[in-house]
Amino acid sequence: MDFFFNSLRKLLTLSLFVAFGFVFTYIPQEYGSYKTVPEAEAQWAVIDAANLAVNTGILANTTIVSSKEIALDNIGWILGKAIVANIVASTVDWINSGFRGS
Repeated sequence: MDFFFNSLRKLLTLSLFVAFGFVFTYIPQEYGSYKTVPEAEAQWAVIDAANLAVNTGILANTTIVSSKEIALDNIGWILGKAIVANIVASTVDWINSGFRGS
């Protein structure tokens, strides 16, 4: 048991020293004072036909999925809510009628 508490105390002490070490060695810098890498400028237009074909196929699939997510998912939710509301209304009517009928 003493081994556990001694190890825990050593770990916490080490953590504190590391935390204070980071705090005391931090050097604040003004915003925008850091050096930036100059932007690269393109020299020639590059057209890769194979990559263009793949990207066009991906765009078509993405468009299909987007239209499904926009339209069909909403229609499904509306139909699902209408069905649940109809089941609940029928169940409430059945209960209010004294459980007569099926």
